[in-house]
Amino acid sequence: MEGLTADRVALVCVRDSRRFGLQVLLRPDAAKRTGVLFLEGEVEDRDRVAAALGHCHGRTGNEAQRFLGHDMSPKRALGFWAASVRVLATATGVCDLSRSGFFSRWVDPDSGGVTGFFLVHLPETVDADGFAWQAPETALLRWRDGGLSLDFPTFACLRILTDFSSCDSLLSEYVFT
Repeated sequence: MEGLTADRVALVCVRDSRRFGLQVLLRPDAAKRTGVLFLEGEVEDRDRVAAALGHCHGRTGNEAQRFLGHDMSPKRALGFWAASVRVLATATGVCDLSRSGFFSRWVDPDSGGVTGFFLVHLPETVDADGFAWQAPETALLRWRDGGLSLDFPTFACLRILTDFSSCDSLLSEYVFT
């Protein structure tokens, strides 16, 4: 039943820091909220129109559907990529998703809404208002000690990131071109 649930994108923005190694961009006020702590936004109708889909860097609807699931149309699946570009550009000014790719998909059991998680490799100099860079291990330690509230998809993404020491090793595993 496409169109009845709110689809979302979450951008797992990563960078290599000379001082701290692999880092991820998270909301620093996370202790006050539960849910996705990455850059995020709703997939809007405008993300599924031809003009927006042109920002998907050659990705086709069939490819997007292969990653996000055959239970959605190619147009709906490709809308996730367009939303990723829009959310990233709005938050950071960066529009280049050439070093990005699909990471995971989570379906809310109550609403049926899909959240598509995308990895995005950002330069060390890029920041986003209201967000801070930190090591995935640090975020998980804060969660363990009660200083951070995580939903399960965010916890799972952070846990996966702890298996990698650099963006190159992470992106070679997850970025699909």
